Parts: sequence; structure tokens; C-alpha cells
Amino acid sequence: MFIPITIMLLAAVAGFLLRKVKAISRLGGLVKYLVWFLLFVLGLSAGMNDNIVHGFAQVGLTAFIFAFAGTAGAMLAAWAVYRLFFKGRDAERAGGGRMAGGGLKGSLVIVAFFAAGLTAGIMRVLPDGFPVGEVSRWALYALLLFVGLGVGSDSRFSEIVRTVRPKLLLVPLATIIGTLSFSALAAWLIGLAGLDGQPVGLTVPDGLAIGSGFTYYSLSSVLITQLKAPLVGAAAAAWLGTVALLTNVFKEIAVLVGAPLMARIAGPLAPICVGGAASMDVLLPSITSASGRQWAFVAVLHGAIVDFSVPFFVSFFCSL
Repeated sequence: MFIPITIMLLAAVAGFLLRKVKAISRLGGLVKYLVWFLLFVLGLSAGMNDNIVHGFAQVGLTAFIFAFAGTAGAMLAAWAVYRLFFKGRDAERAGGGRMAGGGLKGSLVIVAFFAAGLTAGIMRVLPDGFPVGEVSRWALYALLLFVGLGVGSDSRFSEIVRTVRPKLLLVPLATIIGTLSFSALAAWLIGLAGLDGQPVGLTVPDGLAIGSGFTYYSLSSVLITQLKAPLVGAAAAAWLGTVALLTNVFKEIAVLVGAPLMARIAGPLAPICVGGAASMDVLLPSITSASGRQWAFVAVLHGAIVDFSVPFFVSFFCSL
């Protein structure tokens, strides 16, 4: 549990101290390649597991339920925070929204690498003794290192720290509380109904770990797979990682195509809270188009805080 958190914290501090070194900022370009590799490996692990392959429709259904629950919880919490603390700041909402093509393309690339790994696993491309878990663990450590360096060296990080107001912290708090509470409820209902089909049965902490991805599907799914493997076995861990991946991809796509509707139903904070960690980058065009440009800074601040919280929450709930 503590190794991923320690790596990311130390890397963030190092990134902040070395933020003026150009080579540090360039390391962020390696993140996407590590993400692609790790998601390929996750797909490979899932494809080599016959239970997951034969029950993939069930995995998709479980992920959809978690995505729907997390979206509903985040929207409800966003509506409450907006009505109680921000009403009046935004007299008019920008309507009509547009789809952020770049964000959708990024999601499709992620799914493509996972699908390629899944296919390779089903076809048994690698020999049975290949140390998939060991390779993915070290790649994960490298990913956390580069993510931490990127966060610490990002010029927006210093700007956010200087200009943040306490009230704005209620937005990421709403995301965390709303998403996790409804994810726990979804896990309890799925387990009660026996819908999951997971090798060891779905628990509420498992559901909380899945919800803790906050649309950071790449990092959360890989973390869950790695951290749960020693506790429940590789098969169950790969199942959970796959559900987490699909859950957070579904949520990101929901914001890309449904941000205007979310803003209309639950206020301008709704797309931000549902967008989670991606609200500061991939989903920012969709959010500002649907909620208004005056919410751009809130979206960036919210995304930065939620982004950094993902490994902490995922690690904690995986340890329960």
C-alpha cells in the first residue's frame, strides 16, 4: 500500500524542486506510453483468465452499474454544493456544449491497447511462465514516478496553490463523497443480487476502490490489479482491474457526450464532479462549453486535487 504513495509523493516534491529543469517537464511525455503498456498488460492478464473472458458481458454490466452510480452520486453532491455555496456566481450557463474530439480519441486509444492485450492473452501469445505481474509492477512504479514529477513540476500547480480559496475545496470534496458513497451502495447491491460473477465475490471496499478511480482509469485499474493480487489472487485482481478500467472509461465518455445535460440537470459543477481527475485536461473543453468558461479554474483546481488523491484512496481501500 505505501510503496505507490511514497513514490508519488517523493516524485512530486522532486518535480517541484526541479521544476525549472526542462528535462523534468519532458518526462511527462513518457507517461502515456507507460499507460498504454500497462493497459496492454492488464488486458493480457484478463485475456489469460478464462473466467473473465467467458464472463466479459458480466464485467461490462458491473462496470456500467458502477459508472451510473458514481455519476449519479457526483451529480447529486455537485448540485448540493452549488446550491448551498455557489448559487449566484453563475447567472447564465453556456448551453449547447460540444464534444471534445481529442478526449474521445484518447479514450478510444486506451480501450484499443486494452483490447489488444486482451486478444493477445486469449491467443496465449506469451508462454505460461512469463512474469507478467513482475513486469507490470515495475512499470507501475515508473508510471507513478513520472506522474509525480509531472504534477510537481506543472506550472499550474504553483498557480493553484497561490490563488486557491477554501470554498473551492468543497468541489473536489463533493466529488469524493458523492462518488464513493454511491459506489459503496452499488457494490452492496451488486453483491446482494449476486450480479458480479467475480471469482471471490464483490465487497464494499472493492467497490470503493473502483469508485476511487475518479476517471483516472489508467492508474486506478493498474493499481487495483497490483495491490489486490496478493490478497485475492491474480484472477480476482484482474477482474477488479478490468471493471475499474471500464467504469472510469464509461464515466469519461459520459461527460464528453453528456456535459450539457448534466449542467442543465444539476448545475455547472456537475460535469466537473463527474469528470473527476480528467476535469483539468481531457474533459476541460467539454466542461467549459457546457458550464461556462468562468468555471475553468475551478475545473483545473478540482482535477489537480482529485488526480493526486487517486493513489491514496485506491491503495487504502485495496488494503481493507
